[in-house]
Amino acid sequence: MDMLAVQDQYQGQGYVSKIMTPLLAECRMSNTLCTLETQTPSNLPIYEHYQFRTVKVIPLPNSSLEQYCMAFTPGVAE
Repeated sequence: MDMLAVQDQYQGQGYVSKIMTPLLAECRMSNTLCTLETQTPSNLPIYEHYQFRTVKVIPLPNSSLEQYCMAFTPGVAE
Protein backbone atom coordinates (compact mmCIF):
# COMPACT_ATOMS: atom_id res chain seq x y z
CA MET A 1 0.00 0.00 0.00
CA ASP A 2 1.44 3.34 -0.98
CA MET A 3 -0.99 5.77 0.62
CA LEU A 4 -3.97 5.68 2.96
CA ALA A 5 -6.39 8.61 3.10
CA VAL A 6 -9.99 8.86 4.24
CA GLN A 7 -12.08 11.83 3.18
CA ASP A 8 -13.51 13.84 6.06
CA GLN A 9 -17.11 12.73 5.51
CA TYR A 10 -16.08 9.05 5.79
CA GLN A 11 -13.83 9.32 8.85
CA GLY A 12 -14.91 7.44 11.95
CA GLN A 13 -16.82 4.81 9.96
CA GLY A 14 -14.28 1.99 10.24
CA TYR A 15 -12.63 2.23 6.82
CA VAL A 16 -9.09 2.33 8.23
CA SER A 17 -9.87 -0.72 10.35
CA LYS A 18 -11.14 -2.62 7.29
CA ILE A 19 -7.72 -2.14 5.72
CA MET A 20 -5.41 -2.36 8.73
CA THR A 21 -6.93 -5.39 10.46
CA PRO A 22 -6.36 -7.91 7.63
CA LEU A 23 -3.02 -6.32 6.73
CA LEU A 24 -1.68 -6.68 10.27
CA ALA A 25 -3.17 -10.18 10.62
CA GLU A 26 -1.11 -11.17 7.58
CA CYS A 27 1.97 -9.55 9.13
CA ARG A 28 1.41 -11.56 12.30
CA MET A 29 0.96 -14.83 10.40
CA SER A 30 4.08 -14.30 8.31
CA ASN A 31 6.03 -12.59 11.12
CA THR A 32 6.64 -9.60 8.84
CA LEU A 33 7.59 -6.10 9.94
CA CYS A 34 5.26 -3.40 8.60
CA THR A 35 6.38 0.22 8.34
CA LEU A 36 4.72 3.50 7.46
CA GLU A 37 5.50 7.19 7.31
CA THR A 38 3.29 10.17 7.99
CA GLN A 39 3.77 13.92 8.12
CA THR A 40 0.53 14.42 10.03
CA PRO A 41 1.02 14.38 13.82
CA SER A 42 -2.72 13.96 14.41
CA ASN A 43 -2.51 10.56 12.65
CA LEU A 44 -0.05 9.15 15.20
CA PRO A 45 -2.73 8.01 17.70
CA ILE A 46 -4.59 6.21 14.91
CA TYR A 47 -1.52 4.17 14.01
CA GLU A 48 -0.55 3.69 17.67
CA HIS A 49 -3.99 2.12 18.16
CA TYR A 50 -2.81 -0.60 15.74
CA GLN A 51 0.44 -1.07 17.73
CA PHE A 52 2.65 0.98 15.41
CA ARG A 53 5.43 2.76 17.28
CA THR A 54 7.39 5.81 16.18
CA VAL A 55 10.97 4.73 15.51
CA LYS A 56 12.33 7.95 14.05
CA VAL A 57 11.29 11.56 13.48
CA ILE A 58 13.01 13.29 10.57
CA PRO A 59 12.84 17.08 10.18
CA LEU A 60 12.21 17.91 6.53
CA PRO A 61 14.71 20.41 5.07
CA ASN A 62 13.46 23.94 4.51
CA SER A 63 10.13 23.10 6.11
CA SER A 64 8.40 23.04 9.46
CA LEU A 65 7.16 19.51 8.67
CA GLU A 66 8.50 16.35 10.25
CA GLN A 67 8.38 12.84 8.84
CA TYR A 68 7.27 10.27 11.43
CA CYS A 69 8.62 6.80 10.68
CA MET A 70 6.57 4.10 12.40
CA ALA A 71 6.82 0.33 12.63
CA PHE A 72 4.54 -2.56 13.54
CA THR A 73 6.54 -5.49 14.83
CA PRO A 74 4.53 -8.71 15.22
CA GLY A 75 4.68 -10.09 18.74
CA VAL A 76 5.93 -6.85 20.32
CA ALA A 77 3.58 -5.10 22.77
CA GLU A 78 0.50 -6.92 21.51
